Amino acid sequence: MHCLLRLQQIYQGLRPGNETFHVETVKRIANVSDAIEFLRTIEELNRWSRKHIVLDCSTELAKDIVVSHVRDITLGKRTYHYLLSGLVMDDRWESEVIEYGAINITGFRIVDTSKKYVKEFLDGWKRIDPTTSQGAGKELISAQAALMYDAVFVLVEPFSKIMRKKPDQFRAYTMRNRGQPFNLPANGTRTLDCNTSKGWVTPWEHGDKISRYLRKVEISGLTGDIRFNEDGKRQNYTLHVVEMTVNSAMVKVAEWSDEGGLAPVVAKYTRLKTDMHYERNKTYIVTTIIEEPYIMLRQPEPGETLETNERFEGYCKDLAELVAKKLGINSKLNVKPQSNLVVKGD
Repeated sequence: MHCLLRLQQIYQGLRPGNETFHVETVKRIANVSDAIEFLRTIEELNRWSRKHIVLDCSTELAKDIVVSHVRDITLGKRTYHYLLSGLVMDDRWESEVIEYGAINITGFRIVDTSKKYVKEFLDGWKRIDPTTSQGAGKELISAQAALMYDAVFVLVEPFSKIMRKKPDQFRAYTMRNRGQPFNLPANGTRTLDCNTSKGWVTPWEHGDKISRYLRKVEISGLTGDIRFNEDGKRQNYTLHVVEMTVNSAMVKVAEWSDEGGLAPVVAKYTRLKTDMHYERNKTYIVTTIIEEPYIMLRQPEPGETLETNERFEGYCKDLAELVAKKLGINSKLNVKPQSNLVVKGD
């Protein structure tokens, strides 16, 4: 329901004269299986058309869907372009995608790893024991964890200012309410009775002051500069639009801010460094399926007997032989009617 409301807001926010877009199908999914089944349906309609998929779901589900897609040999790769609506790209996961396929992915990041303060934090973050701090021990921090980290400092800031100005500000309140009992009123809600033992709580006398100080907070956090307007809404923040393809590691292609909108940047594409380990003079078995024009059964000439790789022809067979020759290895084709693609040593 929330994603449909967001889609409606996007339509309503389009200004006349701007480039429009058309949504062909909306599908509510509960898990990875639902998503993959839906993608197979799209594939059957038109395998070679360009497909732009918007995943508006949780970070973990979006990631699992993409990884499951690239592992599925029945689905195309290069004809798909994913747009991930959540802050999924703050996690490092290029290797999980690049290893299996060639899908184009665009998403958003809120943690600016180019800032000195963020670099220093991440340097310490990856050295923390993950058994004591959930999510630690990694090179990057998730967007959710970074926002929680910044939220703590946002709360600390006003209290620190008040305590510096008036160290005894909260002492009288604490002493006055020490030892007051918890009462269970008729509505069943357990509340702290601060004054009258009637089961209701009076407004905190310092609440307005804390609220005013919160709206004046201006700090630099992991998620960028943090400040608020008079209504308490965060303002002047930036999202980084990043792209990931088979030909490049994650690269920044644009910025979006609540004040300036979308602004493209000059992308600096960098080819991923992959460590390929293989043994020469070894036979590698490549398991695949029959699909024209990639792998086809070759028709023997009269009196001819075809064995091993000679039984097949097609683009993939020729490519495999060229790669094997370049690497100094041997390859053997193992064709099955339906099977996941497997490469293993003989």
